[in-house]
Amino acid sequence: MAVDVESVLAPDDRMFGRRPKFRNPGIAKLMAGGTGYLAGEYPEGITTLEGEPTQATVRVLARSSDPMFDGVVVAEVPTKQDGTWRVDNLNPNMRYDVVGRKFGFNDVMKANVAPSNPPRIFDSRVKAYVGLPLDHTLKTYGGVEPLVVNLESGSLPEGVSFADNTLSGNWPTGATGEYPLSLIVTDANGDQTSKQTVIELILLALEMTASAEPPTMYLAGRDIQPITFAASGGEGPYTFGTTGAMPDGIAFDPATKELSGNPTTEGTYSFAVQATDVRGTAVEQAFSVEVVTPIETFDSNLALNKSLDSSTEITYQNSSSGPVNGNINTDNYTNYGSGEQWISVDLGAIYNINQIHVWLYWKDERTFYDKRVQYSVDGIEWVSVYDDTVDPVYAETADGKEFVFTKDAARYVRVVTNGSTVSTGNHVIEIEARLTSV
Repeated sequence: MAVDVESVLAPDDRMFGRRPKFRNPGIAKLMAGGTGYLAGEYPEGITTLEGEPTQATVRVLARSSDPMFDGVVVAEVPTKQDGTWRVDNLNPNMRYDVVGRKFGFNDVMKANVAPSNPPRIFDSRVKAYVGLPLDHTLKTYGGVEPLVVNLESGSLPEGVSFADNTLSGNWPTGATGEYPLSLIVTDANGDQTSKQTVIELILLALEMTASAEPPTMYLAGRDIQPITFAASGGEGPYTFGTTGAMPDGIAFDPATKELSGNPTTEGTYSFAVQATDVRGTAVEQAFSVEVVTPIETFDSNLALNKSLDSSTEITYQNSSSGPVNGNINTDNYTNYGSGEQWISVDLGAIYNINQIHVWLYWKDERTFYDKRVQYSVDGIEWVSVYDDTVDPVYAETADGKEFVFTKDAARYVRVVTNGSTVSTGNHVIEIEARLTSV
């Protein structure tokens, strides 16, 4: 677009009867937002004086049938020494008036100008990750559809290909870092624009996950909970193995990536499961495990005079040792708070047991709510031998309640209640744990 400011010699600020409207910046932005541009380029379109390039000011005004928007100045830029200029971010679907202005000379206007809207590529950086699928279609805009992108120069990372405007790869490999590319986009009219783009090939940190937390203890003669491992990051494929000494009877299968077995020999063992990628990077999951054989003591109350723990403060009624003193008199009770609470006995070691006997306050034959009787090896995972949400509810009596089950290992025995039919309080009289001989 040519704008020549030498057309009138006398000073005059008129713009052929149209005065510019300097509107709210929000309105100007609305009128200007887009991908089009107007520019004055040599030899046509530059600002000149007496045929020579000159510096001036170029204003771009919106054209609209709405008086509120018509004549809004959406841009004002100074031209360069050589008279060239450029205004970007114009709406390619609108028309504009372009005014050239130089002090001491009349304005010159080119009316009803459509912005140029060349094809363009949005992406300046594409991230790809070693060992992860890549499927990235370049974003294009402007121009006349269809827009076709071609690779002018540059080298793609190993494992990455480019076709149909898309960078793809099932398993990108090669050296990490940046790969500069020169791309060119062409529209249906043959208009072209070049774009410098970088593919950044990133190697994620090698990580290993496990299906369960590493235990600190195994029970001799009992199947362990199998643990399955998986690796990610780094560069696959991965190989799996172990280091250190595992307990006898425990094995790791590199094919299934599973640790399983039945430990047979007591002791403390330190070992690790390890994953290694093709670059030689390794990561591991360490284990420090004690293999324990449960003690078997028959027909003896293993809870007698053992230590107590509770979810709340414990207070004693007519007793100083609580529900582990062998006294089942209902006036000899222990209070362990209101609402849902628990009280537990630490047997002091891991024993095989098959019977738990519990006396709760029974004088008025009350029924306790949300009652559970449980045992645990570690105080974390609990096994219920009674749960009133699935087992028959019963009222307390002087005989207490005996729970018999298949022999299993335990160190802790716990009772959980949530008040009763009489009050919100929780009251226990005695807790016993045994391994019976018959």
